[in-house]
Amino acid sequence: MKSLKDQILTRCVHFTGIQHDACEAGIDYKTVRDASAKGPYRWPCFSDSGATTVCPKASFMTDEQAAAEEKSMIEKSDAVIAALGRGEHPPGVIACGAHDLHPFDCGGTEEGCIHCKGEKTEHHDPDNCALCKGFDEEPPL
Repeated sequence: MKSLKDQILTRCVHFTGIQHDACEAGIDYKTVRDASAKGPYRWPCFSDSGATTVCPKASFMTDEQAAAEEKSMIEKSDAVIAALGRGEHPPGVIACGAHDLHPFDCGGTEEGCIHCKGEKTEHHDPDNCALCKGFDEEPPL
């Protein structure tokens, strides 16, 4: 498995995730995906993907930039873990409104968070939900 720094180094700085239509540079992902080989698409958004397509705006971090990004990510995750350990609301984490302490941004609505309530809906099954299963017991309310 690649280190965090190596993952950062090989990902284009404009990449937002293929669940989106376009990257931050405005490139439509469908226009650069490489479907030339069997299996999943390959993307020029990753310098190590082997994609035969080229993105005109692909840009990758320098070693120094990647090291700084890695350090920032680790510091942020350490701050969240430390806050949770103290029973405090983690910095930069959005509470869902269902309770005061929530360890992830659940995208909850005014009615609250389906993960906190453990409800089964059309889009959520608590028996097969990685977030719900992550709690040793019922999620805190």
